[in-house]
Amino acid sequence: MYKTMIAKAGARELLGMDTSLIYGSFSYVMEGELMDLTGLWISNEDVFIFYLENEDVYLLKKFAYEDIELLEQKVSIISMTKKLILHLKNSEKYTLLVANGEAKVFAAKVNERIKKGV
Repeated sequence: MYKTMIAKAGARELLGMDTSLIYGSFSYVMEGELMDLTGLWISNEDVFIFYLENEDVYLLKKFAYEDIELLEQKVSIISMTKKLILHLKNSEKYTLLVANGEAKVFAAKVNERIKKGV
């Protein structure tokens, strides 16, 4: 599923030369309903993206770095996996339980881009 999702993101031209990405599960409200999703968080030079595409769900949500406060890295004690928490300036938060990817490297790259965007 991970490689398929990356291939689909590439076909939609969401991946660039300086793209960082990470794969995992996160909750997101779609059509007024909170859904548990598994997809990519993509960090490009100019935009941060939530991306998921399968037979049931299509999600493409973009965030400007100017609207992001911080991407925090923690460890989930319950699942014993790394998690990333995206803090938006409007007080919204999104949490990704990392299934595939380097959380520390991804978070560092995103936070560097956030600083540039401010």
